[in-house]
Amino acid sequence: MATLGPVHVAIEASGGYERRLLKRLHEAACPVSLIQPACVRHFVKSLNLHAKTDKLDAQLIAKFAATTQPQLAQKPDKTTEKLRALRDRRKQIVEDRVREQSRLECCHDTKMARMIK
Repeated sequence: MATLGPVHVAIEASGGYERRLLKRLHEAACPVSLIQPACVRHFVKSLNLHAKTDKLDAQLIAKFAATTQPQLAQKPDKTTEKLRALRDRRKQIVEDRVREQSRLECCHDTKMARMIK
């Protein structure tokens, strides 16, 4: 059976959806890099590629990582994780509030306006 060489996982940041995978990889002591989507996008543009499929995306992220040798992601401490969760929740609440204020400004039904308030 053939053995693989050293493994270095590169994952693209995706608005927080990557955090659980990142945590599991850190727990498994697997070297992992978190790559910003804009960096990969610019890299792909430099290759003059335009196709967009999940398989091609994975191949291009791997090619980007092999070419650029990105830094390894550091495992965040518990305080940092908690602060990120609080920051993310605050952002969600602020965005919800802005949406509700916009709805209220356009609402002409008094009962509905009371519900929004």
